[in-house]
Amino acid sequence: MNINAGTIATGEKTIADVGWEMFQLMLDVASGRKKTWTEHWKLHNALVLFNPAPVT
Repeated sequence: MNINAGTIATGEKTIADVGWEMFQLMLDVASGRKKTWTEHWKLHNALVLFNPAPVT
């Protein structure tokens, strides 16, 4: 994620403030107004949650 939640621990922001920041980021990414960090740097993750191959 592109959110620094450490500001809660330091007292700079509340949990609610960071929650709204995360929500706004999700809306911006979903609408295409903003790219994620990985999209910006053209990185990808090859994690596959479902393996369609037969188990032998």
